[in-house]
Amino acid sequence: MKTRQRDNRSDWDTFSKARRKAEIAGAGDVYGHARRCSTCNVALAAVPDGGCLAASCPYKPAKPRAKPVQHEAAEMVHLYTLVCREWWAPGYQRWEHRSAHQRESEARWREGASPGWPDCGLFVPVRIRYGGVGGALKAVCEVKAENLRPKRFVDDKWWVEPFDGKSKHGLRQEQAYWLRLLSECGFATFVAYGAAEAFQWLSDQAGPRPTVLPEGWER
Repeated sequence: MKTRQRDNRSDWDTFSKARRKAEIAGAGDVYGHARRCSTCNVALAAVPDGGCLAASCPYKPAKPRAKPVQHEAAEMVHLYTLVCREWWAPGYQRWEHRSAHQRESEARWREGASPGWPDCGLFVPVRIRYGGVGGALKAVCEVKAENLRPKRFVDDKWWVEPFDGKSKHGLRQEQAYWLRLLSECGFATFVAYGAAEAFQWLSDQAGPRPTVLPEGWER
């Protein structure tokens, strides 16, 4: 062990937990696998990461790394990479009322920003929608991570029906409020789990590419 000696005493007690584990692991490389824990003198031969198996020793083997948590931000990035290739990309909009900076977030609240607004939306002008008949396309989508997908069957448009509790299938009450309100205003609404499902729904809403696109939409 690489410990300094002061008055014939080791300074092991001053080492951090990470430093101690590193020293233990390094000692195994030097002295072989039959090493012992410097804290409780228990053999560490069966511990691959240099931890200690003794119940009373604080230097336990590292726990297996948990499965990475899926994040909605990553889904939104993936979604946009898919959207960019489509004819309807100019009508796609991503909304975010929050900010990573506290001052900016507070400023947005003072400006009237509300929590729960849908993640993204799609707007297609009336002049290219059904030849000018039937009104413009207005669609909004709330995107959740795949791991939040309901394990059992759920009714279509379950998000427009009031529910008890703070959330349902990963959808918070304030998010459900806006989806219900926008649905009543004539918007198509959807809750997607993962970028692929969100993209497919938006594509279905947009429909096939029209013969004539508005100015600025041609690419």
